[in-house]
Amino acid sequence: LQGDLWDPTINKANPEFAEHGYEYWSFDSLDQKMINGHPITQWPWPHADLFVLFYREENITGAAHADVDWEFSTRTRLDEEAVLFAPEIVTPVGFVFIGAPYCWQPQMKKKLIHAVKLANPIVVLDNTPNVAKQVSLFVKVLGNIYGRNALTACRPFLNDERGAISSNQSSGDLIQAMSPAKIM
Repeated sequence: LQGDLWDPTINKANPEFAEHGYEYWSFDSLDQKMINGHPITQWPWPHADLFVLFYREENITGAAHADVDWEFSTRTRLDEEAVLFAPEIVTPVGFVFIGAPYCWQPQMKKKLIHAVKLANPIVVLDNTPNVAKQVSLFVKVLGNIYGRNALTACRPFLNDERGAISSNQSSGDLIQAMSPAKIM
């Protein structure tokens, strides 16, 4: 799909969008006449995320219509088996990692490593504790390796037992010379 739908200089279907772009619109609901042709009512939306949410319906005999079963929960948290299709067939699945209680750490570490291996989109909140904080620190240190003055930036994290490291070492050599204990 070309980007013309989102360009107010090309898309003249809605007069307000043609004049103001996304900066202004006068309508408050989808049933007003001024909304016709405005790109925010079109699919796909620019910069949009697709959230697929599942719910279970109540099974009440004799009910005129089904309602959401608000008491239902899966047996295990984040039960991927409960999803009716593989989300990966629609788009790459992204993950948000937030600090978790210690009881979830093994699962979170396993999921994080798996996501990195598959190159899934990942967001790690570094102001939260445990695994998320550890990974955030590690990524920041890795960023030092590929920045300017890599040796100077990485010196606090180098293993003292490895001996002197020269400034012409490769990025791989710097990673090998780091001490995990000094990073964490």
